[in-house]
Amino acid sequence: MHKFLILSFLFLCFANGSMAQTITKPNLKALQKKEDSLNILSWRISNEFKTSDRLRADSFFTRIFVRALAINNSFKYPFDSVQIAKLTAPDTAFKLFTWQVETGKNKLRQRGVIQYNTPDGKLIITPLIDNSEYSNDLNAINDNRNWIGAIYYKILLNNHYGKKYYTLIGYDDNNTESNKKWIDVISFNEPYKPQFGAAIFNHTTKGLLNRIGIEYKKDSKIKVNYDEEQQMIIYDHLTSESGFVNKRSTYVADGDYEGLKWNNGQWQHQEKVMCNCPLSTKENKDKVNESLFDNAGQKNENKLQEKSKNNEVKQVIPKKSGF
Repeated sequence: MHKFLILSFLFLCFANGSMAQTITKPNLKALQKKEDSLNILSWRISNEFKTSDRLRADSFFTRIFVRALAINNSFKYPFDSVQIAKLTAPDTAFKLFTWQVETGKNKLRQRGVIQYNTPDGKLIITPLIDNSEYSNDLNAINDNRNWIGAIYYKILLNNHYGKKYYTLIGYDDNNTESNKKWIDVISFNEPYKPQFGAAIFNHTTKGLLNRIGIEYKKDSKIKVNYDEEQQMIIYDHLTSESGFVNKRSTYVADGDYEGLKWNNGQWQHQEKVMCNCPLSTKENKDKVNESLFDNAGQKNENKLQEKSKNNEVKQVIPKKSGF
């Protein structure tokens, strides 16, 4: 316990120490220049038709991104235009960047890096190596070299007896038949050495788990997120639409919801909860008509064309002098 208290104190010092640091004008200019290149490359990673072009863009992106992060006090720079997922821990101890690249026909790999908020603004990072093919066990404890890849869109922080648990909610474009969503957790037994998975998910039927994985039919829309009002992770209850209970690619939402409530150092599973769904009011229903999909789930071609025009960028690999 004393060890965990010391680690928590160190992370707090890192956060507070860096507050006094600022990005100098020359460094800001350098970061802005690199962001321009990263914006183009991140678009190419997702949109290039040829696998070789996507992989080339990903390789260039990684090199430039690491060099950008190496600029002093880059932790304070938002990289707003770069088309990857960006999360900051609630206590600002670290940032988490994730993205994915299609490495072949129907083959995807997630990429990721953790950047720590150091007292002097200098670079300390942990690369995340996607090993999902071999490390997707709900009860595995993984380090950064055996990461279950996901694109994270939510991070939560809970404390228990001085130890911090950073709960992550992420998406995995799994294969041609199904998608996955993960509720995982990062903790630190040593500074700058993340551990993925912890026995804090107390499921009513599955027992104590190190993470929760939700696999479902490819074209289904599944809610998994944190509800601030109820202070609970809420997600769709799934059922097989064809009765094949062992075939996860047939699973769809059935209208009910499950939940996870933090209590006494664990996420306690609740089999049935109420959900204040975003589409429950007319005002929010009207907003759907302005989105990329209509109420029937069909593509809104006008909005798609508008988005396509907005996303048009020069498809040119930056010269090496810009690295």
